[in-house]
Amino acid sequence: MVFVVPEILQGMTDLNGDGDAVDAVIHAFDRTAADVTNLGLAITSTTSVEGEIAVFTVSENNQGASDLNNDGDTGDTVLHVFDHQAGQTINLGLAGFGLSNPSTQFAFGLIATGVVEASQGGSDLNGDADTNDAVLHLVAIAPSGNTDNVREAIAALPDDAFKATGHRVAFGHLLTSVDVLIEKGMPDQARVVLGTVLSHIDGCGDSADNTDWIVDCESQVAIRSLVDQLIL
Repeated sequence: MVFVVPEILQGMTDLNGDGDAVDAVIHAFDRTAADVTNLGLAITSTTSVEGEIAVFTVSENNQGASDLNNDGDTGDTVLHVFDHQAGQTINLGLAGFGLSNPSTQFAFGLIATGVVEASQGGSDLNGDADTNDAVLHLVAIAPSGNTDNVREAIAALPDDAFKATGHRVAFGHLLTSVDVLIEKGMPDQARVVLGTVLSHIDGCGDSADNTDWIVDCESQVAIRSLVDQLIL
């Protein structure tokens, strides 16, 4: 879980170390440890969270006039990723649109964003001999590949939680495919298989739908939450 703390409402405290107290600084909350971590970054947009991953943009100007994408200026907003499981923040070095802009989307472990050539050091990113465009970039956040928690949770479900008796085994085969693909260094293909797993546990609002393999909604929601954490 991530949230924003306005410095001005925190007793005019400089939370990102840039010498002023006018920014909105992102923090992370660890529910297990009941601990809050200041990520020390001044964000400019809403955040998008999927599983253990949060995606957000950081203002160079509000981050002490730091050049975060190495283009020689400090007027951009640059995409960052926070991996809660690893406890790590990654600067993607791309001058992207904020998550509140429909030009940037994060879902199924993929970030899609338009990168503004003029904001990326005047780089010609699509080879058309000008620097006036916004060019689509895809960033894949690799699945973690640790399927043990999902396997154990599925094994613990009663038989009547499944639509058919063979579906417990079918889940196991799909998860084995994920493990093999991760081991072979093929995260994109592993993500496709995880998408297939999710397609069989995505129906529960009030009841399961026709494509769901787990028909007990409480069980389905619990398993889906564990699978979501794999799509990192």
